[in-house]
Amino acid sequence: MPRPKRPGGPRRPLTAPTAAPTRTGAPALYGPHAPHTPYAPPTPTNPFAIASLLTGILCCLPGVGLLLGVVALVQIRKRGQRGRAAAAIGSALSGIGLGLAVLLLTTGATG
Repeated sequence: MPRPKRPGGPRRPLTAPTAAPTRTGAPALYGPHAPHTPYAPPTPTNPFAIASLLTGILCCLPGVGLLLGVVALVQIRKRGQRGRAAAAIGSALSGIGLGLAVLLLTTGATG
């Protein structure tokens, strides 16, 4: 039974990295004439995600922590930044703290 053809045509063969030729004619893979490969810096962590996590852990201002977490999640999705887990955990902790604060205030258990 024949193999199904792959979409997109035939594969290109793997080749060695291209480099500028030296005086001897051989390509320079190292040294001053080597091809420049730029270093890509790591993507930054969203600062709102860090702030949401801190306010969620410290249980201070739970409404602000929840808002910061939601803003961070929206920005992370748009900008491709890191910190999705920190924003989600900070939002969850702030949501729990906000729920407990509302429960305490409505039942009169605060004093």
